[in-house]
Amino acid sequence: MKSIIILFTTLLLVSSCSDDFLERVPQDKISSESFWTTKKDAGDITAESDFGYNYEGIRRFNYFLDNIEKAPIEESLKKSYQAEVRTLRAWTYFDLAKRFGAVPLITKYTTDAQEVMVTPTPENEVIQFVINELNAAIIDLPITQEYKALINKAAALTIKARVHLFYNQWNEALHSQRQTKQMTIQNLLTLQMIQKKKNS
Repeated sequence: MKSIIILFTTLLLVSSCSDDFLERVPQDKISSESFWTTKKDAGDITAESDFGYNYEGIRRFNYFLDNIEKAPIEESLKKSYQAEVRTLRAWTYFDLAKRFGAVPLITKYTTDAQEVMVTPTPENEVIQFVINELNAAIIDLPITQEYKALINKAAALTIKARVHLFYNQWNEALHSQRQTKQMTIQNLLTLQMIQKKKNS
């Protein structure tokens, strides 16, 4: 959950949020019409009690993804936010699947009662969802991020390699690791260029 806190705290900073973030109210009392009307709302995710292991995070991710399109922010930034949250959601489902096997695969914001009624999805289908999500997220993630706490391409590729390794998909893991190495080198070169410009 530390990663979740870091991500949304950073989104709040990027979105210039005010102190009223601490004055939280239940999600079921938020009107979709009145919420997501400012840039601040992209990061102002409200707290809610948990249904079970890791599903509080999944609810928050789904809520974010269901509503981010309403936020008046640049399209490139919006895609980057979406990609980061999709990566975190994929990581969470990977963690669930490797611990429990078949688990409810919920990709839209729901209430606790609805989650209880969801039939568990076979482990192989959950993992395929994880890989598909990571592949999609990697496309929109930047090579470098302004803040170290945010996810970049190399981080998502590292997660993908770990998923493949856990399920003995050696060729796919090797491919992801090679891509990670290339991204890391590219990231270092970009940082060096930025530093040279600052010093010139």
